[in-house]
Amino acid sequence: MALAATTTLSEAFGPPLLRRHLSARRRHLSNVHANGGPEHVENPMVLANTERQGVGLLNIPSDFYDEGFRLAFCTHNSRYPIGVAINKATNTRDLIFSLYDFGVQSRVRCKGEVCASCFEWAEKYGDLKTEEELLKILREEHREMGYGGEDFMRSHPNTSLRIPTQLDRVVPCECTPDLTQMPSEVIREMVDQMLMIQSTEFPNDEEVRVLVLGVGGGQMLLYAQDRLTNPRTSTVLVEGVDFDPCVIRVAELFFGFKRSDTLHVEIGDAFQALERRRRLYQDVCALDPVTGLGVGPYHFICVDCFANNISLPAECRSVSFLRGMKSLLKPGGAVLLNIWAWIPSFTHVDAYSPTVEREFRETLDAYKRVFGDEQTTCRPVQLNYANHVICARRAV
Repeated sequence: MALAATTTLSEAFGPPLLRRHLSARRRHLSNVHANGGPEHVENPMVLANTERQGVGLLNIPSDFYDEGFRLAFCTHNSRYPIGVAINKATNTRDLIFSLYDFGVQSRVRCKGEVCASCFEWAEKYGDLKTEEELLKILREEHREMGYGGEDFMRSHPNTSLRIPTQLDRVVPCECTPDLTQMPSEVIREMVDQMLMIQSTEFPNDEEVRVLVLGVGGGQMLLYAQDRLTNPRTSTVLVEGVDFDPCVIRVAELFFGFKRSDTLHVEIGDAFQALERRRRLYQDVCALDPVTGLGVGPYHFICVDCFANNISLPAECRSVSFLRGMKSLLKPGGAVLLNIWAWIPSFTHVDAYSPTVEREFRETLDAYKRVFGDEQTTCRPVQLNYANHVICARRAV
């Protein structure tokens, strides 16, 4: 179905389309179970919180498995498991939080072949069935490193969170990101919209500033910096904020993410980081004590924050948060938000879709109230129509 360039949830896939999708999903599941097999294949690397194949944490869906993805590494932060799946044939890497079924958090294609070190962890531990088994392995590893008892997490200096000491001795799985490829449909949509706005609103700006709330594997920061650089824009200064130091470390180990003079990362809460910038921006001479940079104004603010894989944190949906972002934008600049409009996986629709759909409508309405109807658009990501990108521009 061809979709309009700008569309709402009901216009993109109203009840008829949604019913057709769910009906097809049910038929697929019925056929699978009628044949006596689970929806997912018998993967050699499975991390599941149940004894059933194909329904647990970090299980690789059959279509990804058939493409060649295998679980290469797994760890556990203070809240949930984090996994890395790699396709050896294409050297494409996926970052997963808890549930592969809900989609890939970050995806990057690396140049060259996969290093042997990338699968050291997987080859050492083989088949995992439960999250408890993973935690037991981590405890044993950390005891070998000199940590006693349950002390397999160390405090991060810049946050109250703790990160697994296991990461201290992981051999880096080298990756030089191929920035000519953009595997993520969501990132492609957001970057394309930034490029369009840059060409019309800021064609002669020598420096472009981007704030990214939610770093993940770092692909948004890398791709935005690469694509927004042109003969007239020689410097693209990108600041990233992520709550989880464990995620940042995994991005550095497996996804080729590297900080630089023009690419900064702050460990902290997105709402608090934005509020600090808003206060400092009122003093044009103030330097941010955390980043050492001058604050704003930003050409673009990208929001990719999720509290539980699918829901946006309440603070990041609040009117005060939206107003804070708007105050930090240059006239003509834009906020771009990645948001779920519904859940495409039938197995989770009953549990999550009503909440997700309500949050989507409420969030879109909030953006329209703060930025105005004419300045706010919402486009479905063509990959699954479930992810949407809300783009809200500050009027010139």
